[in-house]
Amino acid sequence: MSISRTGHDLANTRANRRTLMKGAAATGVASMGMRGISNAAAQDASPAAGTPGGTLKLVLPASTSVDLNPIGIRTLGAFYLQSTMYDGLIQSSASWDEVEPALAETWDVSEDGLTYTFHLRDGVTWHDGEPFTSADVVFTYETILNKDIGSYMATDLLIVEGAQAFLDGTADTITGLTAPDDNTIVFQLTETSGPFAFSILTQHSIIPQHIWADVPAEEMVKPATWETGQIGTGPFQFVEYLPDQFLRLTRYDDAWRGAPLLDEVLFVHVGTTPEAWGAALEAGDLD
Repeated sequence: MSISRTGHDLANTRANRRTLMKGAAATGVASMGMRGISNAAAQDASPAAGTPGGTLKLVLPASTSVDLNPIGIRTLGAFYLQSTMYDGLIQSSASWDEVEPALAETWDVSEDGLTYTFHLRDGVTWHDGEPFTSADVVFTYETILNKDIGSYMATDLLIVEGAQAFLDGTADTITGLTAPDDNTIVFQLTETSGPFAFSILTQHSIIPQHIWADVPAEEMVKPATWETGQIGTGPFQFVEYLPDQFLRLTRYDDAWRGAPLLDEVLFVHVGTTPEAWGAALEAGDLD
């Protein structure tokens, strides 16, 4: 059966406060809800939600638990945090039981379940204003499958045709990953995989080729490389990170979802215990 999704209605789904708090309860970091905070969401917001603007202050884990490398994240907390700055082709719903559009607005799956074709959104830009294209997607997956990067994400991608050869260094391209044009990405699998879209692709943040293409693998694997700057397509853009102090993000007005309602998101390190978090809440250092 051919599967085609317009994604029109899902693309207009907005995360709410309940979504935000689910992320906070699960990880101590509430950034999951940042995906849906846009001006369009203001139409659905109740008066209790407040007016646009302001800074949301959330818990920043200790530096030993903060991972700002989007192609090497290993914790759910890091995934939530990075979802404020980056997007994948698709994303899981707030309830984790559906797949929703993100950088890919629509997609199709072939009758035999081996070919996934993703149709990218028009007009998406990186935080530096450069256009997002299918070349960025190809570059991201080639980076994940670069053996010198050593990303744990590579293993799940070995069902893509040619991925093993690329990982082994015996091929210069991933034959099962192609970009017919700037707005189309095609994955050819070697076997059917039910989890491919939901469990695999939803984990991957797309990174910009124009920023990282000339950075050696040995530099990309260093945590410090990612701590001085980030360029994504997400609703918030990197400003500054000081380990064990804070991570400051500011709104990206040209985000494809629409400009966020918040002016800033500030992740603050206030300790590692519930008692410390409670004291910070009472003092107004956290929201």
